[in-house]
Amino acid sequence: MSCLHLKFHKAQKTAFGLNGFSAFFNSKTEVNHKQDSSVNLKETSRCLQASINQPIPLLPERIKQLTQENGLLRQEIAFYQNIWNAVMSVSEETESVVIKLQHILASFNKVQTEAETDCLNFGKTLDT
Repeated sequence: MSCLHLKFHKAQKTAFGLNGFSAFFNSKTEVNHKQDSSVNLKETSRCLQASINQPIPLLPERIKQLTQENGLLRQEIAFYQNIWNAVMSVSEETESVVIKLQHILASFNKVQTEAETDCLNFGKTLDT
């Protein structure tokens, strides 16, 4: 048994479409996190000791457990790949918009300079 407890937000569970996802990992010993930034070392030690004391499952049961875990990990990988693809898409779109804005700003500056020059020349024409 691995000493692992994955925390997913409600939306992520829905994205996986797995009601039993948390139940599967919750049934195992877990590593407790404090504010998602540090690991509670006493809990980690306890959970590792508990996993050592658990009886070793028979080979078919262990294969079933590992197959389930493998399937869940594959779904997790797909989830993060989807997130990565979305982030990359937004990044590319943002880069495209930045380039367009730079061209628009350059064109605007050119037109503004021409307008200022025309305005100055028009003023000189009126003075003479």
